[in-house]
Amino acid sequence: MGSEQQRREREQEFQSKQQEAMGSQGNLSAEVEQVIRHQVQGMQSSQQRNRERVLAQLLVIVCDVRPQIHANYWMTA
Repeated sequence: MGSEQQRREREQEFQSKQQEAMGSQGNLSAEVEQVIRHQVQGMQSSQQRNRERVLAQLLVIVCDVRPQIHANYWMTA
């Protein structure tokens, strides 16, 4: 009967240590999630600030048409 009581005590001790470990892991997960959320918000605000400038640069590049004869073109006549 003494061994049964020891087994229960060890099991309770194990469960309490397991809950401590899971609790600290839960806190770590919440901390990581908060950091990631902050980084995503920073990226979104950066995207909003730079969107118009990037679109203007792309339009300049796309609309800047310079007709040229290709270097490999051979005139035969």
